[in-house]
Amino acid sequence: MASFPAVSNLQVDVVLVRTIKVVLALVALTPLIVMTRLLPDVDWLLPSAFFPFVVGKALYLRLLTQVAFGLWLLLFLRDPSYKARWSAVLIAFAVYVSVTLISSLLGVSPQLSTWSNYERMQGFVGLVHWLAFVWVLVSVYRTQSDWRALLNVGLAAGIVIAVLGVAQSSGIRIFSFLQDVDRLDITLGNATYVGSYMSVGALVAVAFLVHSFLRGEDEAPEQSERASRERPRTRRRRRRGGGRQARQSPQMFSPSIWLAAWLAALGLSLLLVLVTRSAVAYALFLAVLAAFGGSYYLSKAQRESWWRAFWIISAGLFLGAVFLSATRGAVVGLAGAVIVFGVAYALLGKLKWVRLWVAGFIGVVLLLSLLMFAARNTPPVEAMKSSSPMLSRVLEFSPSDLSVRGRVAAARTGLRAFADKPIFGWGPGNYSVAYDRYVTAEASITVDESFDQAHNKPIEELVTGGVVGFTAYMAVWACIFVAVLRRARRQTPRAQIYTMLIGAALTGYFIQNLFLFDTPGTVVWFMLMLGYAAYLETERSPLSVGVSGGQAPKVHVSETLALRGAAVAVALAVALSAYFLVARPLVSAVLVVEALDTRRPLTWEQRIDTFQRGFAAFPPNANQPRVAMFKMVAAEFATLTPWDADRTLYVVDGVLEEATRGHPEGWRLLVGAAEVYQQAAARSPEYLAVARDLIDRAGSLAPGRKEVVRAEAIQYLDEGDLEGAGAVLDGYVAQYADAEGYFKDIRRAIESRSE
Repeated sequence: MASFPAVSNLQVDVVLVRTIKVVLALVALTPLIVMTRLLPDVDWLLPSAFFPFVVGKALYLRLLTQVAFGLWLLLFLRDPSYKARWSAVLIAFAVYVSVTLISSLLGVSPQLSTWSNYERMQGFVGLVHWLAFVWVLVSVYRTQSDWRALLNVGLAAGIVIAVLGVAQSSGIRIFSFLQDVDRLDITLGNATYVGSYMSVGALVAVAFLVHSFLRGEDEAPEQSERASRERPRTRRRRRRGGGRQARQSPQMFSPSIWLAAWLAALGLSLLLVLVTRSAVAYALFLAVLAAFGGSYYLSKAQRESWWRAFWIISAGLFLGAVFLSATRGAVVGLAGAVIVFGVAYALLGKLKWVRLWVAGFIGVVLLLSLLMFAARNTPPVEAMKSSSPMLSRVLEFSPSDLSVRGRVAAARTGLRAFADKPIFGWGPGNYSVAYDRYVTAEASITVDESFDQAHNKPIEELVTGGVVGFTAYMAVWACIFVAVLRRARRQTPRAQIYTMLIGAALTGYFIQNLFLFDTPGTVVWFMLMLGYAAYLETERSPLSVGVSGGQAPKVHVSETLALRGAAVAVALAVALSAYFLVARPLVSAVLVVEALDTRRPLTWEQRIDTFQRGFAAFPPNANQPRVAMFKMVAAEFATLTPWDADRTLYVVDGVLEEATRGHPEGWRLLVGAAEVYQQAAARSPEYLAVARDLIDRAGSLAPGRKEVVRAEAIQYLDEGDLEGAGAVLDGYVAQYADAEGYFKDIRRAIESRSE
């Protein structure tokens, strides 16, 4: 009878550690995930989800984090040395998450604070997953080589996104979601997200690149770790080769020529794509890029040059994507990161020539920027602006810019709301509630949609978390920068500049978040580098596999049985978590899209039933889909049969009751349902009273929202009170004259009925 080789406890630990590392590394691919059909009219390839650029990323992260945390629990039970090394960064992050929980429970909508919505997929649940991710990350990624590999996985994911961006900017439709746009959105769904993600990635790539060109010894722990990994490999080679030394393959080209050749080939193929905008040229570019990737294995003698090319390609593509995204916040973030790095290196840097180069670079950039602004109205610069959205947006920046006005209005409105709830705030995810309560007519008309985020992360934390939440959030950043600077002061010159450039990447993320907010795609870089900061703070001598020096821990029979029971319990917990927190939200998001898709040959009864199944699959995130259903019902109500209309109104009653019970501050739900009842009043006038009650409730929650004013004016029209409709509009327009254009159709209706 065949026998299987015995597996030692040490080998089991090795497998667990490596598996956890792989699962965590896969999180770096989160920005690639898009939950929509990849090809037109091909539903089976990938189902579409509600908010496809957000939902897929968040659920992908949840699943991987749950699996990694479950495996880590088993590893920790087997070997307690694999606990997270407590650091000020981790403690501050854990405190911030705890404060978020308190703010969620005390906020105006605990449901929204806890679960967020499909458009954002953040909330307390999302934050807990990130805490678990960073916790496990710091527990198993324990060497500099581990972290370098992980960050390079992030760069590889960014290269894939940037390559897709090349296709999108050239009008090449690889996937259905790569639409023709003026500003790149690629897999992130929004140009500002692209700018944020790519600007941070570019700084990380520069950190690796600069480090590779500096000569000198790194810190001893990294050397000893490398040596410990290489010794057993050398012994294996000697056994296989009869004790002979492995021969080095001769280099056909010098490293500089090899590097220049590949960069030239990639650059020319990319230029050909941008000039011709043809699919054939793009295929050639992909082939050259794939050949470069394969050369890593074929040209082992050129590994150092290969990595340099990889980082140059990363930085170049990322900066190009930032430029094509035309995101001003990303440019400000990059500029701020460079300036902060220059100042910090001038104070702490150990290489004088680097300080001179950085100072010169900053000076040149500032001089060129000033010259561009000074000459922005000259014909040459005007010509450049007409061909570049980025230059146009940067050089035409002014306080009267629509985007700037919207963000300033959001900040002012948020600060007014903060004064109402200054301690623990309105609750995470409830910025839209606070904003809509205090928004003015001018701000409401200035932007097309409501600000559900402050577009300024510190202000958002101040409004949603109060002084306590804001302090906890800023404490996380303070601990990160202290950890980076303390470590940099003790490092060798070569390692120091790498660490400080990673700190510059973190600085860039913080600065650009003064104009944006965290998203499931962009926050990945921040969480990776937060974990790296905790590693820098706690780094000791490297561990190979476990702190026991590679010796298998002794496990008694009773302990073995307990571990097996724990494994079953952990597997069950992970499965249940994945079902309730991943599978059910995914099913809900997919069903909602099916119900909203008018191309599907569904009867009205089937469509309403699909909506209901989607809401029931995951009720905590159902409010946005419910609003979408109300809009569809209001638009189609006049065409419904009497039986369909009666059944639909019955469903709307139940949906509205359940929705407002979980989110009583949701004025959009009230207005959406009111629009349905206004349509129903054309058949049964008694529904006008129901609509009036809903609109009055919405008016008390969001008195400055243009949508509420519009619904109230229509209500007066339906009630036959033309003077009341006109008075509502006159009162709103008196606050902000430019609002008149939004109500032109209602004004015409008033005039036509007055004749």
